[in-house]
Amino acid sequence: MKRSLRILVVEDQVFTSESIKETLQSDGHEVVAIARTYNEALVAAVKFKPEVIIMDIELQSPAEDGIRTAADIRNVLQAPVIFLTGKEDTESFKRAAEVRPEGYLLKPFKPRDLLNQVDLAYSRFSRNEPAPDDVFVWDNGSHIRVRRNDVIFMEAKRVFTAIYRIHEPDPLMVTMNLGHISRHFPEPYFFRLSKSLLINLNFLQKVKDNELFFEGIKKALSISDSKKAELKKQLTIIRSPRTGKTDD
Repeated sequence: MKRSLRILVVEDQVFTSESIKETLQSDGHEVVAIARTYNEALVAAVKFKPEVIIMDIELQSPAEDGIRTAADIRNVLQAPVIFLTGKEDTESFKRAAEVRPEGYLLKPFKPRDLLNQVDLAYSRFSRNEPAPDDVFVWDNGSHIRVRRNDVIFMEAKRVFTAIYRIHEPDPLMVTMNLGHISRHFPEPYFFRLSKSLLINLNFLQKVKDNELFFEGIKKALSISDSKKAELKKQLTIIRSPRTGKTDD
C-alpha cells in the first residue's frame, strides 16, 4: 500500500500553492503547511518535520529565495527537496544544484509529474541513497535531469547532441551544442575523442584496433591513431611481462 507523506509546500503564489495542495491531497498525502516566506518555511520545517519539501525557487525576497531557504532548512532537518521554478535562468540552476535537490520541476507542470517526483524523491531519500551527481540539460521548454555517472558517451549530430546513457535503449536528443555541454563533464572520467564525441572512461570495456567498445551499448566508436595514443595515456595499462609491450 502506498504511504501517505507529510509534505511542506513553500510557494508564495496562492493559486499555485492551493493547486499543489489539492494535487497532493488527491493522492493521499498530507500537506502539513503552506509557507510563503523564508521565516515561515523554517518555522514550519522545525514544527512539523515534513518528510518531503516542495520549494519554489522564486520567493518574494531575492536574498532569501527558495535555494537559500532549502539550504538553511537542511541545517536543522534532513528531508528530500523538490524545487519548482518558472525561470530558465542558468545561474539559478547552478546554485540550486549545490543544494543537491532530489527533484526539479519547471512550471507549468502536470499534476502527475509532481506526484511522480514526490514518490521518487522520497524513495531515494528513505533508502539513504546519496543525491546523484546530476546536471539539468535544457531541451524544448524543459530542463531534463542527466546523471553524469549514467552517461556512456555523447555525440554531436548537427544542431543536436545525442546522449547515450546506461540502461536507456535510445539516446536522449537535446538541442544543445556538445562543446557547451562538455564543460559540465570534465576530466578525468570524460575524454574528448573528437569534436563530435565525448566518452566516459568508466564505461570503456575494450580497445581493439581503431575501435572502442563500451559497457551497456552495442555501438562501437572509431578512433584515430593519434587520439588512440592520447587515450592510452589516460588508462592504466598492464604490459606483457614477456615483451613489455601492449597490442596496438
